[in-house]
Formats: sequence, C-alpha cells, structure tokens
Amino acid sequence: MPCPGGQYSAAGAAQCELTMRGHWSIAGDAQPRKCGGASSYCDRAGLDQPKLVDPGFISTPVAGDANERTGQMECPVGSWCSAGIEIKCELGFYSSDLPPEERTNQTICKQCPQFSTTSSVGAYDITQC
Repeated sequence: MPCPGGQYSAAGAAQCELTMRGHWSIAGDAQPRKCGGASSYCDRAGLDQPKLVDPGFISTPVAGDANERTGQMECPVGSWCSAGIEIKCELGFYSSDLPPEERTNQTICKQCPQFSTTSSVGAYDITQC
C-alpha cells in the first residue's frame, strides 16, 4: 500500500513519514519533493501540494534554497513583487506605501521630480529623492 499524500516512504505504508516544512509529496512518493521555487511555499509538515505565493507577497525565508520556502510576507515598500520575488524600484524612482496586493508590477515605481534622484535603489517616499 502506498503512503497517502503529504507522507512518503520507500518501504510502503507501514513506515510512512510526514513530509517536513519546505517539502510536499503525493500518494506513493518514496521521497519528499522540495517545495518548488520562489513562487511557492510549504508552510507545514504533511502537505500534498505546495501553496502559491499571494500577489504582492514574497516567499520566505529569502536566504537559503529558493526550492524550500516555508512562508510568505508582504512585498517590502520601495519594491514591487512578482512570482514570490522582490524587485526594488530603480535608482531615481520611489514607491509610496500601497497595499501589498497593489505592489505587483513596475508601474508603482514613480520617477523622482526633475533634477533629483535617490541615493540608492528601493526608495519608498518622494522625500528620498
């Protein structure tokens, strides 16, 4: 008998183990599968499929293997986020404090007024111009 989804075993149902956070498995898997990249996360043990990162969010933790993400957090201000990845507004651009679900494309980054720029990427307020 195979193990059910969210569990795995090379020895069959008698020795099934829950998949750990950052991993998932379908029925019959002998080994757990890594969660699958920055656009998904596996936040608890025993998942039978990864969860997709919500629009305007990034997968976490950012450091480490992108294939073993275990959570999500709001897109940081000064950035826009797509497929679970943060992209900072470029030099000379800033973004205001929009709700995270609106921080999903580059158009949120507004250009600084004429004859001004930012000191670094990721500016989040016009006063940083």
